[in-house]
Amino acid sequence: MAGSWCAIDGSPRVEHLALTLGTRPFRIDPADRVGYHAAACVASNHLVALLGQVERLAANAGVPFEAFLPLVRRTVDNVADLGPAAALTGPVARGDDETVARHIDALPADERDAYRALACEARRLTGREDGEARSDLEGTVA
Repeated sequence: MAGSWCAIDGSPRVEHLALTLGTRPFRIDPADRVGYHAAACVASNHLVALLGQVERLAANAGVPFEAFLPLVRRTVDNVADLGPAAALTGPVARGDDETVARHIDALPADERDAYRALACEARRLTGREDGEARSDLEGTVA
């Protein structure tokens, strides 16, 4: 547990215990607990689900899933170093909507919704709101 972050609430003794265990405690208001838990689920469970999609797409392309793990690790390192918006690379970051549309067309139908949803979130990180590209991402381009 040493070095891990730890949400705490309660008496100062709770914080003391967390520090004794070597954690990095932070206080969380009870009203924010559900939102905190949702963020933790996105950080862990949703990341695992996303990597499940990588595994499926890699298999469809005949590429071993493990080939993508160094990229995933470096990406997480970049996010830690730069923050999410600055770490974003790829066609959405470049505004290359043509490539995004080609990706969507090439994906199996049951993989397209997840790709579109995450491409929309990537676009959100860029701060760009292009109406035509947004409609492509929302599913109007087959």
